Amino acid sequence: MALACNMLTAIGGSPSIANSSFALSYPVTGLPGHVQPDLVVDLLPLNTAALDTFIAIEKPEFPPVALLAARIFPTIGDFYDAISKAFQSLQPPIAPIHQVANSRTGAFLITSVADALKAVNQIKEQGEGTETSPFAADFDLNDLAHYYRFKEIR
Repeated sequence: MALACNMLTAIGGSPSIANSSFALSYPVTGLPGHVQPDLVVDLLPLNTAALDTFIAIEKPEFPPVALLAARIFPTIGDFYDAISKAFQSLQPPIAPIHQVANSRTGAFLITSVADALKAVNQIKEQGEGTETSPFAADFDLNDLAHYYRFKEIR
């Protein structure tokens, strides 16, 4: 979340997550940005239904794990790919002001388009794994990407 906020701040936006318009009424259908528009998300105690929702959100974009559906963004990875393409295409001016960096969490300042692309890649690896592995490449080999960790708990 810190990296996503840093990318927005780097191009002059302002993350707005602590306001009443950000709070949703649950259950909701679909994720922001037209990601998985048919997915129903509800606030639940940790149980198999909640884990199934987490697993659906973190579904990898790469076969054989994910079956790509015919939606605007069938996976959150597709959504982040669109963000990468927008940064590459628009080449927006970037300023590293009002950003956060934390080596423990992996959050770093976005000072260039290359940094934004690196951030998207890291977000995808943390959530989905890489094209070739369920392991988050920037982390310890025993640290599974979110999708696989949720599957393990499930």
